[in-house]
Amino acid sequence: MQSFLVYILQIAGCVSVAWLFYKALLEKKTRVKTVRLYFIIAMVVSLLAPLSPFAIHTSLLTQSTPAVTDNLNGPVNDDAKGITRGHQVTVPANSQTGEGWSMVTTLFYIYLAITAFFLLRIVREGYSLARCYRKATKEKWNNLQLVWNDRYKASFSFFGLIFLNKKYLTADELDKVLAHEKVHATQYHSADLLLVQLMCALLWFNPFVWLMRNAVQLVHEYLADEGVLASGIDKVQYQQSLLDHITESRLFSVTSTFTHSLIKKRFLMMSAQKAAPVSKYRLLILMPVTALMLLGVACVNGQTASDASRVVTAVALTKANVVYIGIENPVNISVSGYPASAIKVAIDNGTIEGENGEYIIKAARPGKVLVTVKADGKTVRERELKAKFLPDPVVALAPARESSNLIKGGRISKEALLQAGGVIITVENADIEVPIKVLSFDLSVITNNNEQGASAVSNTDKFSTDQVKLIQSLKKDQRLIVDDITAALPDGKARKSPMSMVFTIE
Repeated sequence: MQSFLVYILQIAGCVSVAWLFYKALLEKKTRVKTVRLYFIIAMVVSLLAPLSPFAIHTSLLTQSTPAVTDNLNGPVNDDAKGITRGHQVTVPANSQTGEGWSMVTTLFYIYLAITAFFLLRIVREGYSLARCYRKATKEKWNNLQLVWNDRYKASFSFFGLIFLNKKYLTADELDKVLAHEKVHATQYHSADLLLVQLMCALLWFNPFVWLMRNAVQLVHEYLADEGVLASGIDKVQYQQSLLDHITESRLFSVTSTFTHSLIKKRFLMMSAQKAAPVSKYRLLILMPVTALMLLGVACVNGQTASDASRVVTAVALTKANVVYIGIENPVNISVSGYPASAIKVAIDNGTIEGENGEYIIKAARPGKVLVTVKADGKTVRERELKAKFLPDPVVALAPARESSNLIKGGRISKEALLQAGGVIITVENADIEVPIKVLSFDLSVITNNNEQGASAVSNTDKFSTDQVKLIQSLKKDQRLIVDDITAALPDGKARKSPMSMVFTIE
């Protein structure tokens, strides 16, 4: 998102440079064909300059990425995409992996909305042209196609199609209009217009791109007028035809029309002395313009990369890969180049407390937790974490030190029971140690006649003396029930557990 906005701004800067060079050096005493070629090349270079290998190479030369370390594998030295190893993620401070709403996000969506409006307008015009073409009568003429329609009064062309309306054209005017639109069609002026309209949709915020669009349209009319007069049509009669159609408006932004405005400039151009042939070499001005574009983009890229490498932010969960709801989730946060006291941290789902780089996250609901890290009031990092509920806890015998298997019931010997020494409540497959403490539990015997026998209570998580004696008195196939368990959950409150275990003595 941020990189895309930077790319768009770089294109806008290149277009601005191209327009200023045109106004300073090419607008006057330059052949219109040369000016048209300049605009086409300038627009293409503006789009490609931010992606050029030169700009990328220069930006890499200007950055100096310090070595950073993660919590498992020692020193590493990676680029702006960051590293994920174990439970820690280390990335440059200006990268955004989360979906959080920020000023950049707001600007991005505002930009997309306005750009979409202009793009949809182009699509709508294309649809209107296609619908008009389908309903019109077509006729071949000099490798072009005449489209006789009753919908539009003005005459205009779109690539090899010339749209005409017989109701508003006399026989004398038709020859002049066809000569004019033939130049537009054969020189593919619609391709220029389509490119400049797309540039306007992308760079609607840059006034220079709109000036460039108007200049391109005017250059097309100069070329068409030049072609008409070169075909032998009388200049005075042609100018009179233009005046007769001056009230017409431009129908489509991607078409070339006979009645384009700025008549005074066109009349002056028809009467002006032709530019000297040597003026075509002014197009060489594109070489320093291109170099300036590349240099400017490279400097911006280099500065951005350098700034990113100087500030490295680490957001590392210390005990799990996710944030669990209902418990405290420790997280370490640090920003290189800033003291811990200058760092402020906030989340959008729950609370986060702590200082000096060590924080505790308590998530409020399942879903996403966006961690926003600010240094000296400036957002330097946003990281998205996943929050979910803990799996249901289970009750089991305390496992032997040499075994990680939980015994939750079934057939067991008295020796194994005594070796366990007590019961636990734990969360399986949680990737985190959940502090649940057993406070008390009961042991009850079910005789072979399915009658309740003796029972004993423990006020800790270990078997009491009475419970040990009870276990030692058990006989084969008798059943032992562990129930009435009270435990202290992570919030510190004691609760009665509905869980129980049933063992059959071997």
